[in-house]
Amino acid sequence: MINIFEYGKCAEDILGTGQGDCPITDFGDLKGEGLVKKGTKLNLATDTFDEATFRALITDGKLHQLINSYSFEDTTPENETSTSSDGLMQSVRDGKPMYAFTYKKGMAYNSALHSLKGNGRWDAIFYFTKGMLLALDTAKENLKGFNGGMFDVDSYKFTQGTETEFSKAKLQLTDANEFNTRWVFFTWEELGFNALEVEGVINTNLAFNVTPVAGSTITLRVTDFYNRSISYAELFDTALNWKVLVNGAPNIVTSVTIAGEIATLTVTTPLASTNVVDVSLNGIVADIDLKYYKSNTITATIA
Repeated sequence: MINIFEYGKCAEDILGTGQGDCPITDFGDLKGEGLVKKGTKLNLATDTFDEATFRALITDGKLHQLINSYSFEDTTPENETSTSSDGLMQSVRDGKPMYAFTYKKGMAYNSALHSLKGNGRWDAIFYFTKGMLLALDTAKENLKGFNGGMFDVDSYKFTQGTETEFSKAKLQLTDANEFNTRWVFFTWEELGFNALEVEGVINTNLAFNVTPVAGSTITLRVTDFYNRSISYAELFDTALNWKVLVNGAPNIVTSVTIAGEIATLTVTTPLASTNVVDVSLNGIVADIDLKYYKSNTITATIA
């Protein structure tokens, strides 16, 4: 059956304006946002939403943490209206929610923000001092981020007078109705963790200590991407932390030895002349303190 002429339904439920004994009237200060890969959802009936689930979104590359902003500005425009010739007003469209976050975390952080720019790339969840704000899908069966449109980042601003260096990121949501009517708020106590304490992924830089030669070992250095004086080698002393490809096929790392700033990987199949070797961390890797890291991929051809 195809139903026609059903636009403009007026039978939607009108919510009561009375309040219960413990209403949510204040989320606290807005301190950041999470950019969520489009299509990411948690089913209310079958999934759980706890710290492990939240952290898995980060390690799966589906969530990017932009937390602990210096300041926040609500730039949502007023609703648009029109006025008839006899002075009667009517609503045209709701103003689409838009927010600007200022971060004072340096130019490296600014580069990370710029890598996230785009239109319609992300949905968004919001972090307040008291908890987390998410959306429900239209069927109200799944938790999700609010529909995101433009995510833009201004050029980095240097210190000027008393104003120190900062980055500014701007986000517009595309669905005002979703934002105003299909929101869900969880307190940190209810969730059992605080997302404002979960940092985003740290970029590392891999470099061969010496060019790989025929044999079963590869030596390399692991440093901070922006500060090469900081070594992270000791954090990745487990074989599962590493990914090695030889001519595009996996070559399993069997052991890792750390000596100062040098990591030595031992692989299952010895490297041979003309082999093309790619080395990287194995996706997004967590250390024992649950900080997250990812790396570049380095490539060499065995002489």
